[in-house]
Amino acid sequence: MSSFLPVWSHTRTTRPAPHILGDNERHPPPMPFSRSLLRRLVRPVLLAHFAIYRRTIAAGIFPTVAAERVVDGEDPIRMLFVGDIAVSGYGVLDESMAVPAQVAGCVGARTGRGVAWDVVTDPSLTISEAAQHAVVTPGTDVVVVLLGIPDVLLGTDDERWRRSLRAIVGSARQAAGTSTRVAIAGVPPMQDFRPIQPSGRALISAQVARLNAVSAAVADEMGADFVPFPDWRITEMYIEDAFSFRAMHRMWAQAIAPALVGATAEV
Repeated sequence: MSSFLPVWSHTRTTRPAPHILGDNERHPPPMPFSRSLLRRLVRPVLLAHFAIYRRTIAAGIFPTVAAERVVDGEDPIRMLFVGDIAVSGYGVLDESMAVPAQVAGCVGARTGRGVAWDVVTDPSLTISEAAQHAVVTPGTDVVVVLLGIPDVLLGTDDERWRRSLRAIVGSARQAAGTSTRVAIAGVPPMQDFRPIQPSGRALISAQVARLNAVSAAVADEMGADFVPFPDWRITEMYIEDAFSFRAMHRMWAQAIAPALVGATAEV
């Protein structure tokens, strides 16, 4: 298996026959399948496919041409992008095609102001690592968080995701000021990037939805902006039946930029 997202295999299990309590006795209902037990059973499979993901990323395309990370204009808005493949520029050869540069270009064009940006990124960056190592410098106006693909494959639980996301938002405002705007991008629908068996689609979709629900709640709690992935445009991200990461970067940036335009009106 070498696809960007895992190809899942079906495993059939056989349940033991129930214990008979008696002719006139009713069987007690089965105990609910706890979420923690489900995570323990699924996580080894996810970890195996995370290893496949890392090998795929290692052989993938990344920018060989660096952007200047500046949009000319007065009173520049200073941005920091923290994330995995969307920030690293997976699938494009020029950094100007990746999400950060395209977001900056959109914001600059819509506000008439300059934009300067920096990135904290690694294709395998998890939210826990970002919370520990993402350094927000004083003077940063906007922080954009684009994380989640590695965390979906690692089976990151709700509490760790919530705790780490709160830490990122809190440390950003502690370092750069309480007026610093934070935009939290939703985890993209990874199951739509590559053909995956139905069982795999369902599992990944559930993982994505779970983390996005926590992100939306944290954003509401901490006064940040939650920006869902433009999954209604997924079909436009395919060229000749192949998923185009170049199109994904462009459309993802077009979804994020409007939220930042409003957020930067006061900075």
